[in-house]
Amino acid sequence: MTLYSQAFLVKQALPVPGFDVSNYFPVVGDTVSLTNKSIDNDVNLWSIKDGVNANRTSATLNETVTILAPGGNIQSLKISNTVKSLVESTETVYGLLSPTEPYYTISVSNKVCRVGDSVTITPTRIYPQVIANAHTVKLELYDANTGALYQTINNVVAPVSVNFTYRGAFNIVLTATETSNSRTTVNKQFRIITVTPALALRTLAIEFTLKSIETLAIEDPLGTTINTISGTNVPAGSTVVLKFPSTHDPNHRYRIQGLNLKGTITNPIIITIDSPTQMLIKYSSYWGIILQGCEHIVIDGKGYQNIDLGIHVTKHDDYEQGNTAIQITSLSNYIELHNLEVSKPSFAGIFCKTDPDVNNTATLRGNFTMQDTRLHNSYVHDTAGEGMYWGYFDNSEHTKKNSAGVDVTYRPHNLNDTKVYRNRFERTGWDGLQLNNATGTTEIHDNVLLDCGKASEPDQNTGMSLGIEGKVFNNYINKVGGAGIQFGALGPVDIYNNVIVNIPEGSAALYLLNSKDVPEQNVGINSNGNFYNNIPINVYNNNLITTGNKATVGAYNVCQHQGFVFRNNVVSCANVSSKFAGQEATTLAVWESNALNNVVLNLLDTTAQKFGSISKGNFNIYSDSAIASGGSVLGETYDFRGFKNWTDNDKFIGAYAGIVRVSSFFLQLSSIAINSGALLTDATAVNVVMTFLGNPTHYMISESSTFVGASWVAYTSSTVPFTLSSTQGLKTVYVKIENNNVTTDGVSDTITYQAGRQFLIDFASIAVYSKATTYLGAAATWNTFNSPVNLISASSIPVGQSLSNLKDTKNVASTYGLIITDAFDGVDSNITLPGTQFPYEYNAVRFNWLVSETLGNKGSFNITGLDDTKNYDIILYAHRNILTSTYNFVVKGVAQAFSSRHTDGTGVVDNQAIYNNVKSVGGIIGIDVITTAATRGFLGILDIREKV
Repeated sequence: MTLYSQAFLVKQALPVPGFDVSNYFPVVGDTVSLTNKSIDNDVNLWSIKDGVNANRTSATLNETVTILAPGGNIQSLKISNTVKSLVESTETVYGLLSPTEPYYTISVSNKVCRVGDSVTITPTRIYPQVIANAHTVKLELYDANTGALYQTINNVVAPVSVNFTYRGAFNIVLTATETSNSRTTVNKQFRIITVTPALALRTLAIEFTLKSIETLAIEDPLGTTINTISGTNVPAGSTVVLKFPSTHDPNHRYRIQGLNLKGTITNPIIITIDSPTQMLIKYSSYWGIILQGCEHIVIDGKGYQNIDLGIHVTKHDDYEQGNTAIQITSLSNYIELHNLEVSKPSFAGIFCKTDPDVNNTATLRGNFTMQDTRLHNSYVHDTAGEGMYWGYFDNSEHTKKNSAGVDVTYRPHNLNDTKVYRNRFERTGWDGLQLNNATGTTEIHDNVLLDCGKASEPDQNTGMSLGIEGKVFNNYINKVGGAGIQFGALGPVDIYNNVIVNIPEGSAALYLLNSKDVPEQNVGINSNGNFYNNIPINVYNNNLITTGNKATVGAYNVCQHQGFVFRNNVVSCANVSSKFAGQEATTLAVWESNALNNVVLNLLDTTAQKFGSISKGNFNIYSDSAIASGGSVLGETYDFRGFKNWTDNDKFIGAYAGIVRVSSFFLQLSSIAINSGALLTDATAVNVVMTFLGNPTHYMISESSTFVGASWVAYTSSTVPFTLSSTQGLKTVYVKIENNNVTTDGVSDTITYQAGRQFLIDFASIAVYSKATTYLGAAATWNTFNSPVNLISASSIPVGQSLSNLKDTKNVASTYGLIITDAFDGVDSNITLPGTQFPYEYNAVRFNWLVSETLGNKGSFNITGLDDTKNYDIILYAHRNILTSTYNFVVKGVAQAFSSRHTDGTGVVDNQAIYNNVKSVGGIIGIDVITTAATRGFLGILDIREKV
């Protein structure tokens, strides 16, 4: 019997390319690692781009690239196997020029401390990496609940220690201010420090030794209470330390009840641990920890030894039933939970509510409010139901008979001023975070929700399911079974700076719940006969990325939400003509009218919008991305990371304001051009065009390279006026620009200023001929004169300006850049003006006569108004339209003939007659026109130049 390798029995799968990028936004000169994450690949082919050199290829497993220039550099990995060849994956690495203004992040030694503790706050400069402009750093700490300033620390040059004297949560604002110009960059972190009540002295703490179900030989089918911590034995201000028995078996199960524990606002009861390692509490049946009838309680997972996630409540693996890990019920109030881990319950992770009971009116709204409930700095994962289930699921008003047969109209109790922040919810079966009947200053922020709603339970498979008034901000929601956030508004709601990504086919990023039985959502009936409300709902500066055909924002079409505002959001969905759905047409029209400055994309193009990598969860944007500006200010101006003024424009679109200031990289004055690059001007008033990259706010212009006496002028246009000094000759003009961050070096251009003179061309012939006006300016028209004498004013024709008339069909440009109209009767080709000198005066002239006329002198004209002390160069360019004959021009008795001719419009250029250093007599230079053959006429260009 022959044995064969199992490999021959398995068909190789299609190759799946992919690689990780260590830094999508490196400073020029940094090296970036590219780590191959491809699947089922036999061959790798990299194409590496550094921004300067030609693409480099290699066949190594992994690669690196040192970025040598700013801008986007596309890195490519193609892979193949026996099934398919050269399947490609690309990522863009954006090179940054190192800024000189300071950019800082904030870190703290402890995100959760206790009253009386000190926390070290460390500002870390991440840009520039070498030398920054001279600056100062200031730290300000604010009470997150009241907004009151707690402490200011100026001139911070090293980590600082701050002592906290009372319970609360604190925001930190770091402001870096440049010394020379007072420009600032700001970083604000919300509730980055939470101060919890101080533990009692360890010797005064109450030790509570747990007893396991197995130890007591009780399966507890009826829910008999075990391990009860009773308010009878625990006074306000106590610290209760949970302990396992000395003979603890890690496979045993425990259930802990807090019953009627009554702390006070100044002396809460704290339940905690004293262990260097996590306390793993396994449970089965109903709950692991329950609080019933308790007030002012803190479950503190840090313990006396300050460990993270010190208490872990998890369902025992050997038992199917494990309902809810932690329950807070029976009119419990003022509860804070922190540094906890919860996993694998057969229902919700943390349950917090008292269900309404018509036989116990104390449970109903108006009689009971759950106040100041907090969950922070905790980790909830792998739940069969919700990650957290707080508040009764229904916000509606109901009527039900009690046991006495009396109708009771009621609503569930509300939760006032609830705070849920800096938690992680992962792999929940139902909603990751459910919070209902939450009123007052509800705040849900800086939470991470990953892979929630896995069980795809209808209407309970969202990232967040909310019935609230308050704020939802700075949350990251990725890959959920349904909507990113579904919510019913019970008062004003602000949803901002959230990143919601990988919403599946058939679901919306945001979904508005409503009911006619929720009084706040039904204030009347509109003109269409539908229930409506005007609750302000502001949705702004979010990244909302869906993968299917569902609209980005949907709604349950029972009540019409007429106060909905949608601004500055980045929206991506596939093949959807509208971003809104689920309301009547008139309501959707209101939504559309309130939808401003949003970027709506079909199948998000991360290259076009210059994101780091949407697929890898990097939503930073390059500084010159179109979404880094163009928004409008609506509420908070800090971005998802807490950054403000890190770009030149607070009016960003989406949740990220850009990696650093636009101007830091792109404010560059490349060149200036005076009068569109003209070499000569006869007027002191000129226009200067600036060519630059970036966003200037001011410019300075001068004929001095040091800008002596010049002032900054507000920038409004790239073309600016300037008046040259009155001395004739070569002029050099200097310009520099600035914005809030950068002042460029000066850039210059030159032009020769020669004062204009009024030349008069006097057609003084006695012969019979027609003559035309000199063509001047954009509005000149063609005219024919037969009068014996006509004075015509001649002045400079601006470079690049067309001489136009009613027969303007042909324009030509000389080597000087001057455009002359060739629109004379009978001419069928263009005039080209030869030569290399700059023009002073160009005048188009025409002479006409009949073939039957006699030969000889056909006329003369004078150029008058000249200065006899000056020398002039006169150039006559001839262009004629008859096959034969010769013309002569005579200037002060010197004849010069034109020997090369146009024959039949083939473009051959006649020679030019040049008269150098001609002097006028009595202010006049005379010119005679002579023909030696019968011809219809002559067309010419007169160029007169005063010698400088």
